[in-house]
Amino acid sequence: MSPCIPPASAPANTADRLTLLLQSTGEGIFGIDMAGRCAFVNRAAAQMLGTSTSTGMVLGRNMHELMHHSHADGRHYPEAECPIFNAFRQGLPCRIDGEVLWRTDGTSFPAEYSSHPVIEDGEVRGAVATFVDITERKRAEEALRRTNDELEQRVAKRTHQLRELANHLELVRESERKRIAREIHDELGSLLVALKTDIHWLGKAGQTFAGPRAAVQVPGHGPAHRHRGG
Repeated sequence: MSPCIPPASAPANTADRLTLLLQSTGEGIFGIDMAGRCAFVNRAAAQMLGTSTSTGMVLGRNMHELMHHSHADGRHYPEAECPIFNAFRQGLPCRIDGEVLWRTDGTSFPAEYSSHPVIEDGEVRGAVATFVDITERKRAEEALRRTNDELEQRVAKRTHQLRELANHLELVRESERKRIAREIHDELGSLLVALKTDIHWLGKAGQTFAGPRAAVQVPGHGPAHRHRGG
């Protein structure tokens, strides 16, 4: 079986293949030397920065001064604090998604970037950084945050309404309990008054009935009879 022969259009060596991969990825990728100057940059990075690899506006430039010079609010971003440069200066890899990068026209965009030191023969030779424009992600996050805020406000409003309704119902129940208690009190009072009236009437009636019976004498048992017998 004859060996497979790669097509004539295939990259001739590993370096060409690596270059093809770098130029084909959607992430921006660039490498910097120990001075922070751009050693290579792919097409996606150049496009996101608003320039082109063929113009020479990126290669050889200090990448912090080019794309990371200021915070989102415009404050100066000192190079000594740059996480991208700290990858080769301090050997500290990083991944950041809360900052902005700057285009050559002076506009900025929210970005997620990472930077890792390039180590050769045990020594740091520079750093390689990748970044992506996360504008759409931030917009989606902001829309989600606003939706959540609106939902929380609606829930809070509804909760307040339900609490007011519960308080109103409790007031109604308390008022009803007081009304029933008054009615029971009044009814019991009326019954007690009627009972007292009945007892008083029965007392008088008993006295009236007992009076005539006390005056009746049985024949042969009166005082005169006892005297004659004596």
